[in-house]
Amino acid sequence: MYKNIISVVVTIFSVILITAASILFINESINVNSNKEQSLIAFTDLKNHLATGNISKFTSLMQNLYQSMPNLKTLRIKNDQNLPIYIYSDSKENLKTIDDDFKKQYSSIYSIIYTNEVSLNNSNYNLEAVFTVLSKNRLFYFLTKISLIFFIYLLFLSFILIYIYSNKANLSKDRLIKNGKEEPTVFSDSKNHNSDQMVSDELKKSAAFDQDLVLTLIGSPEKFIFDNATEFDEILNKHFPFHDLIFRYNDNTFGILLPNTDLEQGIHQIELFDQKFVSSGTKSLKFPIMFGLSSRNGRLISGNIILKEAKAALKKAMYDNDFPIVGFRPNPARYREYLSKLRTKS
Repeated sequence: MYKNIISVVVTIFSVILITAASILFINESINVNSNKEQSLIAFTDLKNHLATGNISKFTSLMQNLYQSMPNLKTLRIKNDQNLPIYIYSDSKENLKTIDDDFKKQYSSIYSIIYTNEVSLNNSNYNLEAVFTVLSKNRLFYFLTKISLIFFIYLLFLSFILIYIYSNKANLSKDRLIKNGKEEPTVFSDSKNHNSDQMVSDELKKSAAFDQDLVLTLIGSPEKFIFDNATEFDEILNKHFPFHDLIFRYNDNTFGILLPNTDLEQGIHQIELFDQKFVSSGTKSLKFPIMFGLSSRNGRLISGNIILKEAKAALKKAMYDNDFPIVGFRPNPARYREYLSKLRTKS
């Protein structure tokens, strides 16, 4: 479950950042295409001005035309002998270095080149113009934004990795490294003793208020719970409200105490949990589980006794695939008789 949440968060964040990067690309593409369209319109105007006048009139109008064409980078007019008769550049430095081959000099992602032949006074003139469609400053600004997006993404992934590794001890509290191989932690006898004491304390509380109490032990074949203890513990805590009454009894068994509940009610609650567990959860956590239940049923007993009864019921459930939920139904009269015999012997 924890892994699923991390995957969902990373996926959502990735989609957001990819969407932001895509919007930047689309916006920049729209801007470049718009500049190309404006450049084509400007070049058509230049061609029309040249075709409807003469070279002298055209050159006298160029000062005003330049001001209306901020994207115009270089302009050249050649006569029919292929000799340049007019050259313009937005930079004096560029004017000195204009190459005869426009395409070789200006072909780049920053510029677009238009050429056309114009007939004027029985002479042919070749009009060549270079327009800027993407400025270096704008490209730098665009790359800066993209870099920032990916930097944020890498930073986010770094935080996720740091968080995962910093919480690895808690998330893998039931595992240790043994002989170079990761294995679930083996429970000691002292932990079972603590479980006995906890169950005994809850039995005393129930007896003080003359309430019933159900103990449920949950196990699985082939140590499925053993291999998925952390995730299974989270599922139990989500379903049962009294988190302090859920405990790990041994390697492959969890225990749950259901206060103020009789055996029939306890079986019903466990049936609901079993149905929910089978129908939901990740594929890796869909494995068979068995339940053994016992109840106080008016008796004054220790935790050790009710645990033995629940263990006997769980053992029977493990061997009977048709009945995964088995309840141990104690007989109070026979229990009192048993206590009486013990007193007589003592």
